[in-house]
Amino acid sequence: SSNCADETTDVQTPTAITTTPSATTVGVGQPITDTATLTVSNSPATGTVDFELFGPGQCGNLETGRVFSSTVPVNADGTATSAPTPPEATATTGAYDWVAVYSGDDLNAAISSACGDETVNVGSTTSISTTASPDTGIGQPITDTAILTGGTGFTGTVTFTLFGPNPDGCGGTPVFTDIEGVPPGDNQVTSAAFTPTEQGSYDWVASYSGDPTNGPATGNCG
Repeated sequence: SSNCADETTDVQTPTAITTTPSATTVGVGQPITDTATLTVSNSPATGTVDFELFGPGQCGNLETGRVFSSTVPVNADGTATSAPTPPEATATTGAYDWVAVYSGDDLNAAISSACGDETVNVGSTTSISTTASPDTGIGQPITDTAILTGGTGFTGTVTFTLFGPNPDGCGGTPVFTDIEGVPPGDNQVTSAAFTPTEQGSYDWVASYSGDPTNGPATGNCG
């Protein structure tokens, strides 16, 4: 007879996994992370999550398509976040895919997210420059214009945020926010107009969303 404990079978309960990338659009060489959240019947879950990042068109190809890997323990709250990617992991443009693989433990079954669940678009590094309308009087409309450079075929949106009147620049709550789509075939976007009712200094900040081939960008306050 074999001995008791020579053969043990763990009967585990099903596990669910949801994943969230730190960004869905980034520039070439920019760091990204992935976060997995486990739903288990037997809490707290233990074990590890192995995060695999695959290059464009290579999801699931462990031999040549994997550009980054990070294995981390599961936190007490059932979450795990990968280490950030190094610059060489996202050195080319294209659509990258995360896959998160949970090891399971004695009571909770292993599970993996699927290819295509999390796609991160790595685009050309974009620069944004802005030009505000000239000084004016109370009751006269003001606008901001953003010009995108460093990429081609820009799509997506530009978010214009206006602060003021405030001697501290871009602190506090914005007085105006406007989101404008990038016109087809163009790299220049102008905000809707805002009409100030108080005198003082107003500061614009313009942020480009990025798109599948161009990375995001944000201008500086002032």
